[in-house]
Amino acid sequence: MEHIVSIIQSIAWPVTVIFIIYQFRGEINKQISRIQKIKFKDGEVSLKDYLPDNDDKSLDIEEKEKEKVNNDAAAQRSEEWKNSTIDGLTTFWEQLFRISTIAPNGAIAGSWFDVECAIRSACNKAGISDIGKKSDQVKILVEIKSLDEELYSYVKGMEAIIEDIEAGTVFSEKDSDSYIHNAMNIGNALRFSMFEES
Repeated sequence: MEHIVSIIQSIAWPVTVIFIIYQFRGEINKQISRIQKIKFKDGEVSLKDYLPDNDDKSLDIEEKEKEKVNNDAAAQRSEEWKNSTIDGLTTFWEQLFRISTIAPNGAIAGSWFDVECAIRSACNKAGISDIGKKSDQVKILVEIKSLDEELYSYVKGMEAIIEDIEAGTVFSEKDSDSYIHNAMNIGNALRFSMFEES
């Protein structure tokens, strides 16, 4: 038994060191690749002769600057995602605002879809047919439910913008953001109207 204990004691440190080196091999490789000179008692060895030329395009200053800008942008997007909502989940509206930065017309169409859903739900609740133009349905809802008449004007204007998109008009991010805000407010107004007494 003492023989087994002595064997375990003698191999414990080497096994531990090998395990640590294996676990941190990536980090160790990175650190070793940064070594350019090794000095010892009687002299030194320059590793520059054994390393690839640093004239490689990937090490070019301009490329490094581009990489830094990309990394900074990625870090900023990462922070935006973390701060978006609880647990990093985004709401439908946050997604639309993000889509707006690269595809304003797509974000407008997405927010219009939500308004259509709200109109459809309000019409179903009020017993109104949801066939035809959404603005006409809102006009009937305004009359029946005593909703603000401006609601009809807003929906008619939003519907016209969708028709413009279908005709090929391209909108800006600023236009899209404004449309998304309006769509959110109109959709909510229609949803809240479903809970009011008829």
